[in-house]
Amino acid sequence: MEKRFPMTWSFEGTRSRLGKLMPPKYGLLKYVLEGAHHAGSRDIHIIPVSVSYDLVRDAEEYAREQSGTPKAPESVGWMVRYLKSLARPMGRIHVDFGEPVRLDAAPDPEDQLAISKIAFQVAVEANRVTPATFPAVVSSALLGAFPRALTELEIGPRREAVSRLQPQLRGGDRQPAGQHDGGGHHHPIRRWPGDGLRHR
Repeated sequence: MEKRFPMTWSFEGTRSRLGKLMPPKYGLLKYVLEGAHHAGSRDIHIIPVSVSYDLVRDAEEYAREQSGTPKAPESVGWMVRYLKSLARPMGRIHVDFGEPVRLDAAPDPEDQLAISKIAFQVAVEANRVTPATFPAVVSSALLGAFPRALTELEIGPRREAVSRLQPQLRGGDRQPAGQHDGGGHHHPIRRWPGDGLRHR
């Protein structure tokens, strides 16, 4: 901290299996701010970084676990199968940077409220720049129709609702003209990589 080297760490303490922002962990943030406080550091910038994916590798396993299937134990064989599965196309990776949370000086290490407020600011900014990917938007539409299913043709007319999210939409249904179905609707779902969750 005295030499003002940049530091990087996982703000949530772990990775999210579903891509959803998880509650922040205060431990490392407190250690960093404590070091900055003792070093007398000024003009501190905490830059939120959001790393998100069109599809998350664990989604299939997580869906099985939610249906009652026990979590598979991790082993060498499991690791080999996991690594092989990463060769399967899973869409795009999105890296976004939020506005820095600026501190004139580090708060007192014993001021838990100040540390909580800083963590909340970072989380809000990270959440603000996290994109609404097209698979996530369509999944929300499918969940909203539960318990009935939707066909591709039924999802197509919902483009109007999706278009309202265009400023935040990533990996969307922008494709060359002429690639339509018979009803004139684009169907990016057909171009999704196989994720083990999508069935006809």
